[in-house]
Amino acid sequence: MSRVRLRCVRVLGDRVDLVLEADPDPAPREVAERAATRLLAWLPGLEAHRCSTGDARTFAEEMRDTETPHLLEHVVLELLRRAGSCDGIRGETVWRKGDDAYLVSIFDDDDALCMRAARLALQLIDAAFGDGCAPDLDAEIARMVALR
Repeated sequence: MSRVRLRCVRVLGDRVDLVLEADPDPAPREVAERAATRLLAWLPGLEAHRCSTGDARTFAEEMRDTETPHLLEHVVLELLRRAGSCDGIRGETVWRKGDDAYLVSIFDDDDALCMRAARLALQLIDAAFGDGCAPDLDAEIARMVALR
């Protein structure tokens, strides 16, 4: 079972918005630890990510107990960074209480690349929390670079 499901995507002038439904129950601690370890192995650049939450922890520490859509935001950003996006890319995750969904906004200059990164991030999240293997990231990132 997937921890997060894409409900819809909106492409706006300055960003791509992903509306996500997430499993309301937190993953068991050992599952979250394993998922974080896998994601850091697949995408070591996540170690350097920071959040604007005011928390002093690194994202690598925070990712073990953050909401899955927030985790997805950072995976998308890291994939975009590896595919050559500029340093100005950023993301934002907010809970939309009215419709029981999360809104993940990715601010980047390439809509098609954002969409590809989001699809790949969903696959990586599923693999990290499940028993699956990650897709061939070098090949996938090469495809993303070709889109640019």
